[in-house]
Amino acid sequence: MLILGSTMNGRLVKDVFGNTFGSLYYLIHIAMGATEKAISDYTFKHLPHKAPGYEPWRKGGEIMPGYMPDYVLKNGNRYIILESENNTNRKMFVGCLMKAAYFLQKEKTGFLTIVLHESDNTKINQIKDHLTPYYQWIKQAHLTNMSAVFLIRDKDYLVENDDCVTIFSEAFLEKMEKIG
Repeated sequence: MLILGSTMNGRLVKDVFGNTFGSLYYLIHIAMGATEKAISDYTFKHLPHKAPGYEPWRKGGEIMPGYMPDYVLKNGNRYIILESENNTNRKMFVGCLMKAAYFLQKEKTGFLTIVLHESDNTKINQIKDHLTPYYQWIKQAHLTNMSAVFLIRDKDYLVENDDCVTIFSEAFLEKMEKIG
């Protein structure tokens, strides 16, 4: 392993194939047997996300003070908020849900879609089970116009040639898990 320099997030390292990574953790993770790489934030924000009738609106930009989701599709006052997550911190998923729910108030309606990179301790069904009571609580209290939360594995969301499945398509509906 060759140390290239340091960044605020740790060290830049180069693997034996010449790939540069922003964290030593990733290389250790690969060395321990993990073969699938999570989608980088940059890559996710530049994928051609699509849903029938929706247009790209934000690629990581602020949509309200303090809230910058990874990507947002928009159709009038209807929104699809997309978050790519490879973190194992359950609190972070609750934060995604709460911020999206807060944004989707008054005239705004929509969905939250979490594209998840699974790990040994972070599986789609575990995150669904964790988020369901929070989603039910905010819906029962009429605090949001969020219609549902979709959870999908990154390997199911991505298709060939740097493309992704169309949200609401048959391929998407077969692979995702829904809350709400």
